[in-house]
Amino acid sequence: MSAIVIIDDQSISHQILAAVIRSINSQHEIVAFGDAKKAYDWAIRNLVALVVTDFKMPVMTGIEFIHQFRQHPAGTHVPVMMISGDLNVRSAALGAGANHFMLKPVDHQECREICRSLLGNGVQNEDCTQ
Repeated sequence: MSAIVIIDDQSISHQILAAVIRSINSQHEIVAFGDAKKAYDWAIRNLVALVVTDFKMPVMTGIEFIHQFRQHPAGTHVPVMMISGDLNVRSAALGAGANHFMLKPVDHQECREICRSLLGNGVQNEDCTQ
């Protein structure tokens, strides 16, 4: 079974994103990390269907995670969405290899539909700034 990886150093964000993603009724396991480095180490050793990452975190930013993940064969074709309250990081996220960008606070319906699309249609490069 493949997993959906949520990376955010705030546990309330894990809970909200997990609830939104669970509402898709996907068969994927949801794995949450508060540390992008630990998420990276896990993701390159497991089957991942989607990554949803925050930008600003200790140890490794979301952009650093995406850049490193895209350099590894395990992360080449996995859809990645960055969620951030800082619109200024959008270009850097997309440039690092994110397929989609959403601004916080996340619109639950829109997040659900984007995740459904990324899970169902494979990798697409899109931008959403609400």
